[in-house]
Amino acid sequence: MKDFLKENPPKKIRLEKKKEFEKKLNKIINYRHWCKEAQSIVKNWLKAYRNHWLTSIEIEGINLDNNICERKIRASIGWRKMLGGHRTRGGAKQYSIIQTHRQTWKHQGKYPYNELLNVLKN
Repeated sequence: MKDFLKENPPKKIRLEKKKEFEKKLNKIINYRHWCKEAQSIVKNWLKAYRNHWLTSIEIEGINLDNNICERKIRASIGWRKMLGGHRTRGGAKQYSIIQTHRQTWKHQGKYPYNELLNVLKN
């Protein structure tokens, strides 16, 4: 897939290639002789996220991995630890939502503080 994406093909070719990769993915998912550990991976990852695995083939500009997201999340972990963690499950969820919005706005070149104020005002 990486080699295919290096060529930066047009949308039509991307869609054709995505169908080929979907067939290969289905062969892996439908293989019946996996060990228990592999069956768990197939069930919990390959099947559960089947519609998301090949998004980068179809849409230009999306990476095959989520390394960018992982690096962005890592910065918030230090803040969470300095704050003393989360006291409740709800607090952790709210913090995650706010951080997701902040990082998205930063990625879009917007100023997170102003964007958060706009959300709170509306």
